[in-house]
Amino acid sequence: MVVAIAIALVERHAAGQANRTQVPLFEPDPLWSQALPNQWVTGQVGGLAVDSHDNVWVFHRPATIPDGEKGA
Repeated sequence: MVVAIAIALVERHAAGQANRTQVPLFEPDPLWSQALPNQWVTGQVGGLAVDSHDNVWVFHRPATIPDGEKGA
């Protein structure tokens, strides 16, 4: 009886796994920051967001910009 319950649970779990929707896969673009205008630099990034117009918003910590890059 215990074996039959265990087999039923395993089959149920396997069926649930097969019905899952595949999530999209994203790849980083290592050159994305080269498109920043006016030689802008960013500090440590605290967050990213994408709005309904596909604009990417980068929230950074300006106090973390090294002194040698602040003049840029």
